[in-house]
Amino acid sequence: MMKRLRVCFILIVLNGFGFIHINAQGFQYFERNIAENKSVFGFNLNQRFETNSLTSGFVLDFVNGKFISNEQKDKCIANFKDNEIIAGEQFNLSLSYQRRFGNSTNYLYLETGETFFYETKLHQDIFILLFKGNKSFENKIASLNPLKIRSLQYFYLKAGLLRMTEKYSLKFNVGFIGGQRFLDLKTQRGELFTATDGRSIDLNLELTSNDAVGINNSFLNFLGTGILTDLAFSYNLSTNTQIGAGLEGYGFINWNKEVTERVVDTMYHFDGAEISNVLDSFSIAIKNVEELKSSFIRERENVSYKTNLPFIAYLKLSQFVIPEILQVQLKYGIIKSEFAKPFFNSSVNLYFSSTKLIGLNIDGGGYGSWNVGAQFAVCFSNKSSIHLYFNSISNLIKPSREFNLTGGMIYRKTF
Repeated sequence: MMKRLRVCFILIVLNGFGFIHINAQGFQYFERNIAENKSVFGFNLNQRFETNSLTSGFVLDFVNGKFISNEQKDKCIANFKDNEIIAGEQFNLSLSYQRRFGNSTNYLYLETGETFFYETKLHQDIFILLFKGNKSFENKIASLNPLKIRSLQYFYLKAGLLRMTEKYSLKFNVGFIGGQRFLDLKTQRGELFTATDGRSIDLNLELTSNDAVGINNSFLNFLGTGILTDLAFSYNLSTNTQIGAGLEGYGFINWNKEVTERVVDTMYHFDGAEISNVLDSFSIAIKNVEELKSSFIRERENVSYKTNLPFIAYLKLSQFVIPEILQVQLKYGIIKSEFAKPFFNSSVNLYFSSTKLIGLNIDGGGYGSWNVGAQFAVCFSNKSSIHLYFNSISNLIKPSREFNLTGGMIYRKTF
């Protein structure tokens, strides 16, 4: 049971990928040559995971099945901020198509893809219970609050218009969302008390969970529907300076009475528990499980529920310090979600020509701390281009830093 709990914890914290403030900075300088073609096909892959607490060494050793010593666990616990773990993740995979209207500066834009979003916040005592057992809590109270989890998976299809002149560019998209799964879980209170020698355990818990999970998870089998919009604007102050602003992923999903609500509100004394090695591992076999479940959980099905998407609003600045050679870019924004902080991106890009660049990225905020990364992009005869970026170099250099896994690819092909 202990191993299952540990695996569940890692899946809870690591289940999903990245956030939307991807570092595609610097690429637009010669990507514009691609975009000005008659038709452009695009492929985008973006992954980002951030945490404010779990160290890179701990996460990588756990995922690789290596032995984790108590000393390593203690170092990870010592890294927790305000006795809490916060993590956030988003994964996005999409295909796009852009077509120019005649010889005008207007374009039709189409995009379809799938997004998975996840964020969590939990008390460090939950981590200690799962990875060190409740020996540390003999005759003490372990806090189970906060425990908050929000996850969301959806398909989208959006269409829009792009206007791109020598002075400015303006883009507006509106799209359909098909909700595939959803979870919103949070505790209002939670405590676990272990008596001397594990003779009994007392649980005090108030928890609410709303979820929509389809039995048939086939493509286009939607449990909810909604709308999303994007808006982006950039303006060239000069040949070397550009400013911009944008709104990404603003929208909602209605879950069409597919949500199941579960409420736990109880104070329970486990005098009917069979406890084995409770001071070494949190392992409990409950007698009369069905009776206990009915006492714990009140369940209501076919509930109507609306989810607002976690959107981003941002400002950006691009400046060529050395025209056509050395570029500096800055981006600042907010993530409209429950646990994320404002974020920033910065990059310094070196152009070897109008078709090749390498860049150094530094970003921070969101769900974690600052990180260092790199990017590389190349354009092939204005017919295709590829951009690769990896913003988790800090993890490779210093395993004691907070874990971050961020990277992606952007590919364009003209027709």
